[in-house]
Amino acid sequence: MVLENLRCDIIEFDVLYKENENQEAWKQALGLYRGPLLMEDSYEWTEVLEAYYDFRYLELLDKLATYYENKGLKKAAEDILEYLRE
Repeated sequence: MVLENLRCDIIEFDVLYKENENQEAWKQALGLYRGPLLMEDSYEWTEVLEAYYDFRYLELLDKLATYYENKGLKKAAEDILEYLRE
């Protein structure tokens, strides 16, 4: 069995999330996030994981908005903050 082509969005998200000061990695991680685990079914055992990844997602949005603001890219920072308000 060959597993080298196997992809897992959670593992990819974790790897990208840990990239310090790498805004491109953060954007890739944000693109992987699709909402609650097993969206169509709710299970008690997924609640902790969902909360963990929800927090990490929001944290990356905040980090990216802060990065844009510090670089003087106010419009990009405002777009992220507006998205958070929705």
